[in-house]
Amino acid sequence: MDAVGIDIGTGSIRMYHDNNVLYIPITTIYGKKFITQSSFEIYNNLLELLDIYDFNFESIAICATCSQVVLEKIDIDGVIYLTPYNLNKDIESDVLLWMDNSPIEQCKELNNIVNDEILKQIGGKFVPELGLPKLKLLNDCISSNLVVFELYDFMSYLLKYSYQEINGKKIIPYIKPDNFKIGYALDGSVKGWSDEFLKKLDIDIEIGRSEIKGDKLLPIGYPVGKMHNRNIVIAHGCIDCYGGWFNNVQVSSSSSSSSSSSSSSSSSSSSSSSSSSSSSSSSSSSSSSSSSSSSSSSSSSSSLNSVTMVAGTSTCFIYNSSIKNYIQNTWGPYELGKQGEFVYEFGQPATGKLYEVILGKDFNFDQAEVQVEKLEKEHNKSIHELIKGYFYYGDIFGNRSPLQDPEMSEMIIDNNNSILPRILHNDDDEDTSKLIKYILIMEFLVFQTKSLLEPLIVDKLVIVGSQAKNKRFLRLLNLITGIDVEIGDNDDYEVGSEEVARGAFLLARLGKLISTNHDYTTAYNEVIKDNKSKKMELNTQHKQVTKEILTKKYEIFKDMINVQRKYRNLMNNVGGGV
Repeated sequence: MDAVGIDIGTGSIRMYHDNNVLYIPITTIYGKKFITQSSFEIYNNLLELLDIYDFNFESIAICATCSQVVLEKIDIDGVIYLTPYNLNKDIESDVLLWMDNSPIEQCKELNNIVNDEILKQIGGKFVPELGLPKLKLLNDCISSNLVVFELYDFMSYLLKYSYQEINGKKIIPYIKPDNFKIGYALDGSVKGWSDEFLKKLDIDIEIGRSEIKGDKLLPIGYPVGKMHNRNIVIAHGCIDCYGGWFNNVQVSSSSSSSSSSSSSSSSSSSSSSSSSSSSSSSSSSSSSSSSSSSSSSSSSSSSLNSVTMVAGTSTCFIYNSSIKNYIQNTWGPYELGKQGEFVYEFGQPATGKLYEVILGKDFNFDQAEVQVEKLEKEHNKSIHELIKGYFYYGDIFGNRSPLQDPEMSEMIIDNNNSILPRILHNDDDEDTSKLIKYILIMEFLVFQTKSLLEPLIVDKLVIVGSQAKNKRFLRLLNLITGIDVEIGDNDDYEVGSEEVARGAFLLARLGKLISTNHDYTTAYNEVIKDNKSKKMELNTQHKQVTKEILTKKYEIFKDMINVQRKYRNLMNNVGGGV
């Protein structure tokens, strides 16, 4: 069975097919008003990739960033069509990118009027990067004559219905979907909210969707139709972090023995097929290390009580559990696919991006590791001991989890010792300064990860995305959290760069099986049966002293949070707003 998986990330679109991954870059526009992309740049890149294989495959699924595509209804000779609505003037910019944080006031309003049951599902309150506040902003400040799609779903819609160009204007067929009657959107996004709920928020914008029929959100991988003029099944996609999760999720013991008894069965009507009751609701390091870091035999345990850490430009954590419950400061629970298995999501908005902002796009991680090891050997101390007097807190784009505080920002306490220089305002030793910043960023990300995992029962931490290549990062995660660290263990893709695209590929296979009358749970278990991960045996030099230093630094990390919020509250209570 031949399938294609598509991963639309922040910086590129990737295609997984026949154990190969191809990619094309994507342009991001940092406009005066919004951070955007162009849906048709992305779509044309997608068609270019698919054409490489002459569309010779049976099914396709798309995962993408949690961004929204903004379209406008237009009337041509009495027929309604859709056309891209450009958010930044004089440039194609109809994709409101996930990292845009414009709807600050809309967040405040939603947090005051949305009921507690829904707020619990997004960790307690909305933050500006979520889709619903952006939808409210578009409705209040631009127009209600819009149709908004999830990015992954709009690509499926275009594959299904195609488009034409008239007088330089892209014209897309408008097929009015059924309104959702029950359920929620995943992760505070847009697809899945009931029409009644949106009306209570005075949101009149229509939510577009690829499947048209049905009163609640479909499970991932369920067929939504076929490609325009082609006999290729389109499977229901998802936000990219869930694609990375699906690439590594393993069959749970509770479902492997009697999958056919599940009520998530194949149905001729999509309106009765969904098992998603509550979900109806790279630039990073690729460093090497000379320290020992081998892997043991593959893990075949269940994914329940595991966390998948999708660590690329940002980091999303997916927690698997058989228990349905609200967890403070965490999004969920969602039944994404099979009934009785729940996922929770939380994350850090800038991780790989943090390295890029602080160190630059051209920072050489491999060379940095060589230089760090040289320092360690020269002084017979770990780098963490050498920089123990430097402290860094790095929420440059605000805090998504666990604080849900968009006002959080950077803090740094510099140092100037007999071995290493200060890192602020230092042009004399810029290379060493960057090395220190590199390690400080990594320490911060590990501390934040520890703080996110502490409230949960976690048996293992599976790392996917570009940061899975960084052996030092993996060692620190294991050392500081005390949790087994695993990476994907599949021979047909490279760990650290292709997991989301392969996850989409598995969803495409799932859609094809369901289209041939397999019930959902049996098909689901079939496509993930070969997923496995391997535990990393991570030996750390100077382990005891490093752990002691970082344990104390973790307390300082928590104190820096409290102090920053204290200072900001003091200043917010005096003078005017800024």
